[in-house]
Amino acid sequence: MTAEEKELLLARLQSRVRDLKDTASKGQVESFGSFPLDAVIPYIAVYYGASFADTYEVTEKFLEFTFSFKRMQLLTEK
Repeated sequence: MTAEEKELLLARLQSRVRDLKDTASKGQVESFGSFPLDAVIPYIAVYYGASFADTYEVTEKFLEFTFSFKRMQLLTEK
């Protein structure tokens, strides 16, 4: 996949997620009946996972995310 294709895919995904979020926040959930949420949920997980990860790597079979509990402020001093 070229860099341009990646940019286009990311832009489309962000746009679709934003539209979905706006529709849900307006309470227009009746349109979700025809929308295949089971197909989008993995993409949403990847989008937010990559956003919160310290680093991520795309391998041949997997996406690998690295998280730091310290950076996310989930560890406290005793």
